[in-house]
Amino acid sequence: MATPRMPPPAELDRLARAYISMVDRSTAATAAPLYVSLAAAQEYLAAVEGFGRGDIEAARRDLAQLLVHARPTSDPMQYRARRPSSGLDIQARVVPDGELLVVVHVHVRNVNVRGRSK
Repeated sequence: MATPRMPPPAELDRLARAYISMVDRSTAATAAPLYVSLAAAQEYLAAVEGFGRGDIEAARRDLAQLLVHARPTSDPMQYRARRPSSGLDIQARVVPDGELLVVVHVHVRNVNVRGRSK
């Protein structure tokens, strides 16, 4: 299966602004169903301990569950999930694709209970 092709930046900006005007963005799950791309799952797998080397599908499911309650940032194409209980701060870059939000990139930081980086 081919990886979704990324539109040019100007087209992404136009799509994001049109998308925001039409949907409730209070959380990622209310905006649209989430699909975690292979690249995003691999980035998450590399950053988080507890998964086996080839456990990409488990990493994809775990990341999707964490992002369900992610909040939007000032960038319309980005969501952030911060869970002190899991010790993770995740920023996800999304691209609308039809009725889906495709997570194309994640940045994962480990944080302690007080919110400082480990």
